[in-house]
Order: sequence, then structure tokens, then C-alpha cells
Amino acid sequence: MSTSTHTLHARSRLSETHGFTLIELMLVVAIIGILSAIVIPRYKDSQTRARRTVATASLLQAAQVMERDFVQNNRYDKDRDISALSTDSYTLSIDGSVSNDDYFKIVATLASGISDSKCGNLALDSSGVKYAKDSNKSSSLIKECWLQ
Repeated sequence: MSTSTHTLHARSRLSETHGFTLIELMLVVAIIGILSAIVIPRYKDSQTRARRTVATASLLQAAQVMERDFVQNNRYDKDRDISALSTDSYTLSIDGSVSNDDYFKIVATLASGISDSKCGNLALDSSGVKYAKDSNKSSSLIKECWLQ
């Protein structure tokens, strides 16, 4: 076999080598980057909405407990421990700053390490008034935060 045919066989074997080119690899990385830029924020947003939904359900459940106390005792028991209704993301407590026995306000405070820049802490009072973002009564914000 001559050296020219030997070189020709070596070249044909190199051209048959399978693999990815740098351009193909960069294209795949770019597609993954674009998809993750879309998916990750939506995932985080859906997590936040799910946490908010659980917190609002817990607030409503705590309000029912307070209303049962009022029916039985003709006053709201502001010393009642409602922390058992707290979630992993929100801690429930009764606002003790109001001295009126005919009124209560339950506050769901965000747990440390959890952020919700849009709605912040949520609250519900004995009149059924819903609060978001630390006592903001904006109807559009309430509708969004309480998912109405």
C-alpha cells in the first residue's frame, strides 16, 4: 500500500468521526438558557401564589375559630393560640394592639427567608376586611393577593 492511499484512508476515517461541533453545542446551550429564562421566573411565581393561597385559607380558618369563640363567649378570645394554623411560609398571630372585645385582626407574617414583594404580610379582621402589603386596602391588590 502506498503512502498516498494510506493517507487517504486516514482522512476518510477522520471524516467519519461522530460527535458534536462547537456550533451545535453552543446552539443547545443557548436554547437551554432561553428556556430557563422563561421557565424559572414562572415557576417561582407559581410557588409564591401557592404559598399565598395556603396562607389565605389558614387566615379564613383562624377567623372561623375566632367566630366560634364569639358565639360561645360573646367576645373574641385574643389570647387564643392560633399558631397551629401557621404554614411553612406564614406565621399566624392575633393582633393584640386592639383592646376592643368585639374586633379581631389576624395577621399572616411571612416566615424568614420567604419573600413576596407584591403582597407581603396578609391579614383579615372580624369585619371580613382583607389586607395585603401591611394594611394596604387597595382593591386591585387585595383581589390579586387573595386570588379573588
